[in-house]
Amino acid sequence: MDVELWYDPVGLETRVKLDGRWADSQDCFGFLYPVHGCLLQTWLMPSGSWTGLRQQLAELARGEPIALAFHGRALDFADLEGTLSGMEELALSFQPWGPEQVWNGRLEQAQCLVRQIMGWPAPWDPSPWEEDECGASLYPGLAQRLDKLLEGSGEDGWLEVLVDEADLSAACGRAGTCCLVDGALAGSYDQLNRLKQLTRSMRRCPDMICCRTSPGEEVRRTALARYAAELPGMGFRFDAADGWRQPMWDKYGHPFLLRARRAALMEAEEALLECMAGKQKLRERKSQLAKLEKAKEIRAKELVEQEQVRKKLHWIERKAEAVERLGRLIHSGAAEEGMNDEQRSGTPS
Repeated sequence: MDVELWYDPVGLETRVKLDGRWADSQDCFGFLYPVHGCLLQTWLMPSGSWTGLRQQLAELARGEPIALAFHGRALDFADLEGTLSGMEELALSFQPWGPEQVWNGRLEQAQCLVRQIMGWPAPWDPSPWEEDECGASLYPGLAQRLDKLLEGSGEDGWLEVLVDEADLSAACGRAGTCCLVDGALAGSYDQLNRLKQLTRSMRRCPDMICCRTSPGEEVRRTALARYAAELPGMGFRFDAADGWRQPMWDKYGHPFLLRARRAALMEAEEALLECMAGKQKLRERKSQLAKLEKAKEIRAKELVEQEQVRKKLHWIERKAEAVERLGRLIHSGAAEEGMNDEQRSGTPS
């Protein structure tokens, strides 16, 4: 049996190809369906009712040899390879693919598109826009909302620092963030066991949690790390210096921030669509004002309103296609793009 996995850590999507055919991602009985929208590292091993990838592959193949090709990042493949090590019926291969680069390019395009839609000058082209093209002047409230979304989408929120019980409790209610745990919460075997609640319901992978101790506590840190390594689901990081930060950022932090940028752009698209939805009311108002003008009953302030309605309608009609293009950029999966590239190039499965 030939199996391909395309894993996107930004869009949180795993697409599956079985014997040359793409599996339906909406098929609730399909292979990996329960976990196809989760971080790969959360479903490699058994968790709750999930039996883990190794067992899932064995049940899928039913004794047949399996050729599994993984498309994605090398650091994700390393985790996959470690999990499946020793499966005699498995032939595992790696196909490098960069979903982060795909998303970074798309999100840059999407942000530029929002600026163009609103008529904001680009740094490389500061020339003013025609008034009819400037959504920022026609819809100042919308412009303020979009500006806030775009400015805030780069905030560094991927890492939580847990120093007390309140921090721990709050982090247990969130998902996707990495956690740096102070020694006061990770100084004993019992406390390490309590940290497992941070990974419940596949909220986080164990190696998204770093237990930090003071530089002078090497013996205790070594003992705690050895204890955690011997138990399932406790593959936490242990470090007294800053050596944990870069690997954690590369693996989880950067995809997290790209997801945050994507979420902000989705909210921006929603705001633009709400604005576009006002087109019918504008048309109705335009008709009312035209009747007043024809009857020569229109007042000065209504003449000003009439011109504003005309400009808004013109702007909506001119920018509708760009808003649709924005939606395509941020909603379609990176794996889907990779699949299409493969089909265009004729790459054999």
